[in-house]
Amino acid sequence: MLCIIKFLIFNSIILLFINHPLTMGMCLLIQTITMTLIMGYMYLNFWYSYMLLIIMIGGMLILFMYMTSVASNEIFSNFNNFFKFFFIYMISFSIINQFIDTFIMNNNYFFNFINSFNNYYNINKFLNFPSNLTLLLIMTFLLLTMIIIVNIINKNKGPLRQMY
Repeated sequence: MLCIIKFLIFNSIILLFINHPLTMGMCLLIQTITMTLIMGYMYLNFWYSYMLLIIMIGGMLILFMYMTSVASNEIFSNFNNFFKFFFIYMISFSIINQFIDTFIMNNNYFFNFINSFNNYYNINKFLNFPSNLTLLLIMTFLLLTMIIIVNIINKNKGPLRQMY
């Protein structure tokens, strides 16, 4: 769990230094995967985090299609930036290791928080009586939205911008 949190913090730091939209999307996808892993471990059930991951991947696919149609000829920066990212990676990883070792490992508040979070916020409470109506409403809304979008998009007209 601590290794996943270290990776999440490191990925957040690297996201600040990225300029290209496709690498930002890849970093955001990695961030989402690590966040779903943390949610899965905290809720003791991966179903809710799996739904979040699927929704996020769908959004990332839409952003990828938009990026490839609008700015398809934009090139990546040269390979010299790799060394800059590697240097930033090494510095940030050492700082994160020191931070987690000194503040979190010596303080039992973090571990008590995770244990209490596991006891109180289990995923099964989403499926019990008061919350299941909200879940049913969200599922109905997503179904109606999907049906409306399919009816709006006409197969005969094709994409918004043709790719040659």
